[in-house]
Amino acid sequence: METLIPVHKALLISDLHLGSPVCQAEVIRRVIEESESEIILIVGDLFDGPDLKRLAKKHWKVLSALRKASKSRRVILVRGNHDPGGADFLEALLGIETVNEFLLEHDGKRFLFIHGDFFDSWVSQWPITSEIFTGVYYFLQRLDPLQQRIARYLKHRSKDVTRCVQTLRKRADEYRKHKRADFICCGHSHYEEITPTYANTGCFTDSPCTYATLAQDTSTENCGVTLHHTPIEASAAANQPQEAAAL
Repeated sequence: METLIPVHKALLISDLHLGSPVCQAEVIRRVIEESESEIILIVGDLFDGPDLKRLAKKHWKVLSALRKASKSRRVILVRGNHDPGGADFLEALLGIETVNEFLLEHDGKRFLFIHGDFFDSWVSQWPITSEIFTGVYYFLQRLDPLQQRIARYLKHRSKDVTRCVQTLRKRADEYRKHKRADFICCGHSHYEEITPTYANTGCFTDSPCTYATLAQDTSTENCGVTLHHTPIEASAAANQPQEAAAL
């Protein structure tokens, strides 16, 4: 039987935050199941924290989708600052490779993947303030799960957020040059953007959710990396509350 060539080389997703009250698990699961890529690359923060008791049934369905995908293609987690320290169990139970950064050589180019917290001095210097800001932001998202008007307004107008995004982009590009890569992809900021040498895949806690794909042909714009937005309606449906699943 002839083997079909996948439409994309890689599906690039980040900041799923399984266990968070604003994680849009149904959207994540649909993106994973509908993807026809050779590789699924999770660019950090698969989980919202180390306490797996926070995972609801819909979050476990995402892990089940990843386990199923790992039987026919590579699934790689580039660790983020929210992921459990001992994430090796993911490889044993789900078939997910876990690394601190990942270099992919494809179509004559070098693609580097790293979560991005490494470039964020604000989180390391002000961890408590960062956690408070995250909690407030989650609260504002849940007030308006469909449009998230207030949360999105603050995200795009806050000088601190803008400075963080700019710093991450600048330091990531410097690191790309140091590693002699052609393109670098990060997560962490929850702020989707793309340049000819840099992409941030956004997150699956905002509305709409965002992710990226890497094409088989990298001679196109932005080295073949493309950003995608999910429909707002799908994001709103995923925000419906659900009971946590027992371990």
